[in-house]
Amino acid sequence: MLVKVNAFAEDPYDAVGSFGIQLAVLCAVVSFLRIIRLYSNGITPNNLSLILRRNTVLLLSNSVTLIANMTPLQKRPDGFHPICTLLKKQGF
Repeated sequence: MLVKVNAFAEDPYDAVGSFGIQLAVLCAVVSFLRIIRLYSNGITPNNLSLILRRNTVLLLSNSVTLIANMTPLQKRPDGFHPICTLLKKQGF
């Protein structure tokens, strides 16, 4: 019964990508707000550490999303995407 309402039951890699992109957007917005925020004493090393830490999470989130999207291509490279079948027909 739960399978009927689970949107990611057929493609679990899409779930990883969806949540990864949402996390990346959230991290980017928070990082951007920290950068443009007016600091009275300038940016301190503590503030810079928070900004860099958030950007590291953003990069890791994007990397996990990329790996999750590449996994199905490794399992089924012959027809997973229409471009793959087109390239195969062309002899590439």
